[in-house]
Amino acid sequence: GVLDRVMNRYSPLPERDVAPAKAALTVALGGALNGSEELRTLALDVAAELGIKEAAKTLQQIAGDQQLMTPSRVAALQSMLRLDKEQATPLIKLLLDDASPAVRAAALRGWAEIDSKAALPLLEKATRSAASVERQSAWDTLATVDDPEAARFITAGVQDYLQGRLPPDVWMNVLEASEGRVSQATQEALAEFEKQQTDPDPLALTPH
Repeated sequence: GVLDRVMNRYSPLPERDVAPAKAALTVALGGALNGSEELRTLALDVAAELGIKEAAKTLQQIAGDQQLMTPSRVAALQSMLRLDKEQATPLIKLLLDDASPAVRAAALRGWAEIDSKAALPLLEKATRSAASVERQSAWDTLATVDDPEAARFITAGVQDYLQGRLPPDVWMNVLEASEGRVSQATQEALAEFEKQQTDPDPLALTPH
């Protein structure tokens, strides 16, 4: 943090050379990977942040191991993507069909980061997934894709919301995705709809 822990004053640390930390973790990585799941996940996350290529093989193994807990697999996939996008690509393509919805969602987010155009049809399909986590992630990812087709699909999602066809668990995701991505007419229709939802019912009982 940038605040002094005792006096709470603004006192940021100066920039420091990461080489000593990278060298130390490279030596200790093997031992850390034999520790608890929490320690292993943290060590691999830092290794990816520091660009330690030796972590790549372990990250791939963890992300692809369906016997491990989903959060560890997702974290490993995200770390692998940060460490080496090119090396992560075959892994991501493989995990797009994983049994875990959360892992599939993470893989699709990664694929959109690597090739957003190719990911668009898969994202649109994922918005109709039976798994809530996959639907929500797909809308969130569509919001990051700078493509007219993504904007068109987001607009369609807003129209489904206005007409009551959108599942409630993705309302917020679609509305957030629509910010700055839909036409003025759609924005006005959305504003009017929201106004109608918040205006008091004139026929409702009022306290005396």
